[in-house]
Amino acid sequence: VYIFTAIVLYFCCRESVRTKNYGYIILGIVVYAIIFGIRYGVGVDCIQYIRIYENAQKGIFNDRIELGYDLLMNFFVTLQMPCWCFMAFVAFAQLFLIFRAFKDKVEIAPFIALTFVFGCTWLVYSNGMRQTIAFCLFVLALYYGEKRNWIVHYGLIILAMQFHKSAMLLLIIYPLILINNKRIPPIKLQYIVFIIAFIIGRINVIQQVFFIFENFSDSFGYNNYIERYNEEICH
Repeated sequence: VYIFTAIVLYFCCRESVRTKNYGYIILGIVVYAIIFGIRYGVGVDCIQYIRIYENAQKGIFNDRIELGYDLLMNFFVTLQMPCWCFMAFVAFAQLFLIFRAFKDKVEIAPFIALTFVFGCTWLVYSNGMRQTIAFCLFVLALYYGEKRNWIVHYGLIILAMQFHKSAMLLLIIYPLILINNKRIPPIKLQYIVFIIAFIIGRINVIQQVFFIFENFSDSFGYNNYIERYNEEICH
């Protein structure tokens, strides 16, 4: 399935580069969206989102879901669409936003397609659905930030906040783009930052940060991460 998805995405992107027709990329994303819309059981979070949708169909709603995701989900519920249609739309939206951010550099689209599938990035997109929608909106926001279109840039970040509250941390990015647009950090500094990020990613610090800012995490509805962490320790 994944090899087929990679082949379709790659060749659609390559045809788009060859013919200068963006429609081929859209076609590839549609195929990907259909395949991933009918998936089931790709990770724990994916099953949770499916249950949330099925509960919404029964009139049971989750108060921890942000407004944007809740409205989008309930739009599909109101139309009495099956869960896979909603999942397919989310999968399409995620990948479309990424490719749209690189529309001016369409020649790299085939490489994005291959990296996305064979790098198992799809697994992250299939699980952290709200976070990933927010991330994809932010990637597109960076495109408009580089164009100095601050209205669209901030509009996309505010929209991202409606899918995951943590996106408000991105509000500071635009001023940094203005300051450092012409400056590329030295390669040694980039390696140091990468190594630090890699080390932090390998040690258990995120939960500790939540413990330190417990009241902050509670107010944003992320205390469930701490609860889940405590359950893991107990087991």
